[in-house]
Amino acid sequence: MKKNIVIILFAIISLLISVFHTPFWDETHAFDISLRPLNEIFYLTRIEGHPILWFLLLKPINFIKLFPYPMLVLNWVFCLFAIIILFKKSPFNFLQKTLLTLSPPFLIYFAPIARNYSIGILIIFLLAFLYEKRFKKPYLYAFLVCLGANTSIMAMIILFYIGLSFLLELWFKLKEKKTFLYVFLMFFVCALIILLQFYNVETLDKIYLLSIPFNFLNVIFRLVFILIILFLTYQNYKNKNYPACFIGLFSPITLYLFNFFVAQSGNYWHEFFYFIYLIFSLWISGKSVLNDKIIKTVFYIILILYFIPCAYLEQNRFTYIFDSTSKEIYKVVKNLNQKNSAFYTLQYWNNVSPGASTYLKKDGIKIYDCNNEDVLEFEHLKNIFKTEHINVDFDKFYSKIDKSKDNFVLIETTRKINFDLKEIKSSKSAKNDIIIKDKYILKLVDYYPKINLAIYKFDKIK
Repeated sequence: MKKNIVIILFAIISLLISVFHTPFWDETHAFDISLRPLNEIFYLTRIEGHPILWFLLLKPINFIKLFPYPMLVLNWVFCLFAIIILFKKSPFNFLQKTLLTLSPPFLIYFAPIARNYSIGILIIFLLAFLYEKRFKKPYLYAFLVCLGANTSIMAMIILFYIGLSFLLELWFKLKEKKTFLYVFLMFFVCALIILLQFYNVETLDKIYLLSIPFNFLNVIFRLVFILIILFLTYQNYKNKNYPACFIGLFSPITLYLFNFFVAQSGNYWHEFFYFIYLIFSLWISGKSVLNDKIIKTVFYIILILYFIPCAYLEQNRFTYIFDSTSKEIYKVVKNLNQKNSAFYTLQYWNNVSPGASTYLKKDGIKIYDCNNEDVLEFEHLKNIFKTEHINVDFDKFYSKIDKSKDNFVLIETTRKINFDLKEIKSSKSAKNDIIIKDKYILKLVDYYPKINLAIYKFDKIK
């Protein structure tokens, strides 16, 4: 009964957080990709940075015209099932399960934020549950490894080591050559599918470490994580539980290297996967290791630290998730949208609006670039992460627009833009009209400082 109360409490709180938050860019971008044909989805995975499964899972719910709620509920269901498996099947004691369930990574992020992570965590927990039966159900175990590897890069890291250790066990421990061959073929096909998705992957040209705070609590937080990994590795080695030793040590090391060297890897939700790896490693280590006094004590310290957000995240990155401007930008454009309206952006659309695309497409509103091309279409998604300036030739721009319409220009006011190779920092001009070459005018319509957006009307000076 106590278990059910905690699960119900988690379900209610996380669902409320989910349905009352505005999806931020990563959530709406994934849904936007899922609206596209399969060949375009497959192409965009190498730009998006995550495998294809989440986009395919979103595709069947595209027809439900209640965006974003079907997407939010789908993700919430995956996380809820992961928590149920954790509570019902894991070897942790009741207090540990309760702290795990109500910890911010699950309650505040994985359950309410509709991304590709919850489905991967569900599969990782299923593998932990099936760990003792892995030799009895080798193909199911291998299939789940392959499935999970196509959910996210974060899940893929630990699943690589889970799959590799399983292959080594089949070859050296059980000497099951036939089973080894079939499992190897499954993993080989999975690896080919992933390589095809990430062949010639496109990434940013700089490293992001924006969400990693540096303070006393964070130092303690990282030290206790290192401590429990070392003690866990030692205990598993002593108990000859070599798979748990191998997975528990190399998964966090690989994630650390990934977080240090790869662009966009400094986000705190990526670092939450240290927590997921630790849960899996402790789970398969068994009760004898979980009851070790040092490991138990350090584990409780980690669980407590997760309830102190400043130990692992920066405030600005937290508000970025839960104070998304995507819907507000959409409402601004929608309120201006009339039969005689046309909307343009002189920057990369992703820099102007982090997440409004799906809302706009739902209402059939188009946004054009300086070449009069729709920025919400596939060709522009290829440039989704580009940040360099766009040089606008206003003579060409004016020649292509429909002069009979109200031509609105949307400008993100914290970035620099180039007008005919002359750079202007738009934030300084946000509250004023902008004159270009004494020939054209961007006449200010409205300025929204909260969402860093200025709306102008574009015309030629008479």
